[in-house]
Amino acid sequence: MDRGTPSTFAPNQVIKGWTEALQLMTEGEQWEVYLPHELAYGARGAGGVIPGYATLVFKIHLLEVLKGGKPGSQAHAELEKLSGKTYADLSK
Repeated sequence: MDRGTPSTFAPNQVIKGWTEALQLMTEGEQWEVYLPHELAYGARGAGGVIPGYATLVFKIHLLEVLKGGKPGSQAHAELEKLSGKTYADLSK
C-alpha cells in the first residue's frame, strides 16, 4: 500500500490490528490506531524495514465498505454486547 493513496483490500489481508480496527469503523471515519507488536508484525518484523517488537501507528480513513462488508455500527454494538464494555469514537 502506498501512503496517502486509497487501497482496496479485505480485512483479512492485513495485519491483525488493522483487521480489528476496520471491523469497528464506519464509512467516512478517520482513526489513529496504535498497534502493539502482537497486533502488528510480532517478533519477526517486516521486510527489514519494521523491526521486531515494533509498536506501529497508523492513520486510517475508511472511505467505503464494499459489497459483503458489515457496517461498523453493527460491529460496535456486537462488541459491546460481548465484552460488556462501551467503545467510543475518539476521532471527533
